[in-house]
Amino acid sequence: MNNNITAHIIYTFKQYEQESIKLKINLNKIKEMTEIEFISKLIQDSFNDYEKYLFNDLKKMSICFSFNNDDIPKKFPIVYKVINKMGKYFFNQKDSDKTEKDILLHASAFKFF
Repeated sequence: MNNNITAHIIYTFKQYEQESIKLKINLNKIKEMTEIEFISKLIQDSFNDYEKYLFNDLKKMSICFSFNNDDIPKKFPIVYKVINKMGKYFFNQKDSDKTEKDILLHASAFKFF
């Protein structure tokens, strides 16, 4: 089995144009991650230290995975969880849920400060 999948991510911001990012993900490295850790890691890997202004303006994150084995969501619960949410995460909004708020806290704590 190939140990990599690809995440195609579209970031939507309040004041800036959308950004599209493609990240290769090693499945062995995400096996034990929580949803908060995984999504936070995707955000951290998408922005460098000079792009913090984009991170602070983040409104929505849309994720789509590419993989060759249909068993991947069954074997990797975090992939299934993201797919089950339709790959949508909403940030810095009144209706953001606790997980989405915790993702931003985690990402900022480990990346920018």
